[in-house]
Amino acid sequence: MEDDRRLLVQMEDQRREVDLLRLQDGQRRDGEARRAENDRRYAQELLEAEEGYCHKLVTRGGSTIVKTELPTGLMNASLPPEIVRVEIPLEKLPLSLDYLKVVLLSDIHLGPTVGRSRLELIVSMVNNLDADVVVIAGDLTDSQVSRLLTASEPLRHMKSRLGSYFVTGNHDYYTVDVERWFSHLSSLRIQPLHNENARVFRTERTEDWICLAGVDDLEASMLRYPGHGMDVRKALTGCDSELPIILLAHQPRAARRALQERPDIGLVLSGHTHGGQMFPLSILTYLVNPFFLGLYQVGESKVYVSSGTAYYGFPMRLGTRAEITEILLRTP
Repeated sequence: MEDDRRLLVQMEDQRREVDLLRLQDGQRRDGEARRAENDRRYAQELLEAEEGYCHKLVTRGGSTIVKTELPTGLMNASLPPEIVRVEIPLEKLPLSLDYLKVVLLSDIHLGPTVGRSRLELIVSMVNNLDADVVVIAGDLTDSQVSRLLTASEPLRHMKSRLGSYFVTGNHDYYTVDVERWFSHLSSLRIQPLHNENARVFRTERTEDWICLAGVDDLEASMLRYPGHGMDVRKALTGCDSELPIILLAHQPRAARRALQERPDIGLVLSGHTHGGQMFPLSILTYLVNPFFLGLYQVGESKVYVSSGTAYYGFPMRLGTRAEITEILLRTP
């Protein structure tokens, strides 16, 4: 009889242990489900903040900035660049070059916070656009070639039918390694335009061409970088006044200076401003640059300023978005 009671007690203890384990397992599963749901809601809130930020900034003012600044800014910088499509009528553009596609990159700032994986994404997006010409309007890098050989390798796979070109920005001069960058980019099939120009034409009609020119960044002279400095006259040597001229000039101030010197330039492509990158710095950027973001008409000429293809320094954009610009040139 005593043995039967002990057996019943043991069986009851075992049942309680099983019930306890089931309870603990249920609580664990409930906890995991709650955490997953919280993570999902948080991600959704970030997406909603990202999608609605610009509207909220205008309609609700400073309080929204305080609430969404950090997650929105970080998320914005981590997103792929936006493809911005622009049709630009270009005076003197021959019919044979109508719908010529130029893809504009600028301000990639390859270096400590923008590495190979980001550049691979950019190159992949460019290749999907099937460009006739790719241009990089300065500030490609923030470090020496020797430190970025692996990170810059994706540029070797960037595709364009009629050539890829590069001009310097101020940060390229801060590396104190511009000549090595010129050599390295040439090995990657990207032609530096060092106060010089190239003819862009379709093989079926070589007599119709665009003079694609590039000038050194304004700050090359300020930094007294040997053999460098903005020289519009030299850059346009050999350009035909009867055919269109496109100039690559990193800074909007350089674009204004170039058009003052040569108003026959049809289009200037620039970067540098990052669209302000972060509010309220964007206010200062807007005030100190003659052209801030997007397309401008200047007399008979046009200027397009990119918001930049990545970011500089801390990975944050607030109120702006990185872009890859797909430009379709049209015969007026």
